[in-house]
Amino acid sequence: TTLFRSNKYSILNPSVVHFFGKFIDYFKEIVIAAPMKKVDSKHMKGNAEDCFKFCPLPFSDSIIDFMKKFPINFYSNFKRLKFAVKHSDIIIIRLPALLVIFVYFFARYYKKPTFGFITVDVKQAVMSGEKYHGMQKMAAILAANLSELLYMQFSKSFPVFATKGPLYEKYRNITQHCHEYVANQISEQDIFTREDTCQEETINLLFIGGLDRFVPLKGLHYLLEAVAKLKERGQNVNLRIVGPPEEYIKGQVVSLQITDMVEYLGYVPFGRDLFDIYKKTDVLVFPSLSEGQPKVPLEAMAFGVPIVATNVGGIPELIGDNERGLLVPPKSSDLLAEAIEKLIISPNLRRKLIKNGYNFVKENSREKCIERILEVIQYYLSKQKK
Repeated sequence: TTLFRSNKYSILNPSVVHFFGKFIDYFKEIVIAAPMKKVDSKHMKGNAEDCFKFCPLPFSDSIIDFMKKFPINFYSNFKRLKFAVKHSDIIIIRLPALLVIFVYFFARYYKKPTFGFITVDVKQAVMSGEKYHGMQKMAAILAANLSELLYMQFSKSFPVFATKGPLYEKYRNITQHCHEYVANQISEQDIFTREDTCQEETINLLFIGGLDRFVPLKGLHYLLEAVAKLKERGQNVNLRIVGPPEEYIKGQVVSLQITDMVEYLGYVPFGRDLFDIYKKTDVLVFPSLSEGQPKVPLEAMAFGVPIVATNVGGIPELIGDNERGLLVPPKSSDLLAEAIEKLIISPNLRRKLIKNGYNFVKENSREKCIERILEVIQYYLSKQKK
């Protein structure tokens, strides 16, 4: 088994790199075991070439796809993960992770200190999503239930961090070693301050979502319908879309007759280019159908952007209704349009949300989040030495 340098492989889920990139300055070396292809190390902060090594795992498009490929990939996954765990000092499992049972087994066998980071309620994601139907959905729900039972069992064996909100509430009732955390990637030096938005004739709306396989969970179709409704109400808006490919939604955009109101920006990596987009945004719209604790609303707060979002997963605890953003139920284009229009015509409300968001993200900056996590890890490591 080989651990590859970062100029060879790229993680298909960039948030994994961003998450572990926070810790580059605190460890001699970080090995990331995750589904991956080619790497673009320029998107990593710190001395990535020296600090990061990759243990590439096969990619699965979904829980069902993973189950189909599991017998084929069993030996390679087993061998790679055994090697990675054996040659590491601390094991961090980012859940949901379909191969967590392998990592857990090897961590126990080699007596490695282990910590879990729970980021998504996988059962809720499957139940709320529109990706599966019929028998496929039943199979996905069954797999999600089994996964959740495993995660709950594992959380009794090692300390876990759960994102602020329902996930934390769920797991702290299972184990006393559950710690709340905010998954923020924005450094204090990158926080951008402004008092207000919506000052120009055209209002720039922003949607940021995953690649095509994640789009059904992100509610983009409902936002496009909301843009059409805003057009009917005489609101001059421009929707900028980061992430999903144009072909995925082009048909709906044409049928809604909003072609001139939608701008496709494609994939934009975390960094200066994305920060510049936030700075030119008047309202972030986050119409997700299922979430853990999303990073996009935190990023918007850091750049003075008021938010309209759905009240699912950890979003309510993150932004609060009328505190740092406006909340609406999922799958409602009418209520999305009403909330967006409310922000456009209410300057005092916008300024309040922007100010509250700035204070929240400053208190939960990347540096402060890392400090809290490392304090907890150090506490458990010191207990094990005694």
